[in-house]
Amino acid sequence: MLPSNKTLYVQSSSLMGMDQFFEEHGLVGTQELIEVGIDASALSDFTQLISFDALNTLMLNLAEKTGVESIGTDLALRAPRTLDNIGPLVLVLKLGNTTGDCVQNALKYVDYLTNGLDVRIIEYPDEQLAEFRYTPFPPVMNTRHLVEHALVTARSAMALLLQDNKILPERVTFRHSAPRDGAALARHFGCPIEYDAETNSMFVDQKLLFIETSGTDEQVSQIVYSYLEAEIQKLSKELSAEQLVETAILQQLPSGHCSMDLVSKAIGTHPKNLQRRLREEGTTYADILQRKREQTAEQLLEETNMPIKRISQSCGYSTATAFNLAFKKWKNMSPQTYRQSTR
Repeated sequence: MLPSNKTLYVQSSSLMGMDQFFEEHGLVGTQELIEVGIDASALSDFTQLISFDALNTLMLNLAEKTGVESIGTDLALRAPRTLDNIGPLVLVLKLGNTTGDCVQNALKYVDYLTNGLDVRIIEYPDEQLAEFRYTPFPPVMNTRHLVEHALVTARSAMALLLQDNKILPERVTFRHSAPRDGAALARHFGCPIEYDAETNSMFVDQKLLFIETSGTDEQVSQIVYSYLEAEIQKLSKELSAEQLVETAILQQLPSGHCSMDLVSKAIGTHPKNLQRRLREEGTTYADILQRKREQTAEQLLEETNMPIKRISQSCGYSTATAFNLAFKKWKNMSPQTYRQSTR
């Protein structure tokens, strides 16, 4: 699946376990998310679509701040170890007469959850192997943490689906260089790992795709597929212009350079085309910018002790004075007074 536009997104369920990580390392989650352009509410609402690039930047920042070099692996290993805790995906994994059917269904579902990562199965009958290949967009991005998170999660899902944690991959390959702290990856996969490879892949015995499952009766299948069809239609729709602008604004606000031209360029369209699409949706760039600034300011004032000057910068204002004036228009009170009233 190639991205249809320059805005790459992923479901916020990728943040699962992040709140615990923040707490363990003495970090304020709201502040960390907003600084990279992710709405703080995504930490508790796993149905949101967030910027793929912002998630990648978040992981890079956290790895540097905390010294946890393999943060993608760390977060993936924190995930629940039961199928019933991984959301709608469990419904897909439980459909099908063979494990291969279940996996193909799961890949179709994942394909709708992100346009920042292409996942596919390639079979090699001569070698009796099946390859799960993960390709981030663009391929040149430093996406080590996201790729490790994806492959570790895939290995866990395989063990859960087969109900046997002792079944291991034949080999695993990563495009990035070998990390200094690769022990957790070695333990998790329990097989040879090749770094500086051509692809990010997990190879398994092809026979694992043909194991019969208990399947589901026809009535249950119809109910589940009806639910999934509705979910997939909702997730697979082209993002609205308003959603695209919101995502781009959140990423650009902290830089202090958040103009209509820059947002249009990030989305991959001409400013006039974007204005027209927003007008058709009953909104404007200025309305969206003000709303995201106001929401960002409220979140930082309510949930962090960040100085007002830094909050003004995170909201895209060049000076604290300009931020104070804007905030008083929104709330009829100063940022300091608002913070005190919420504590």
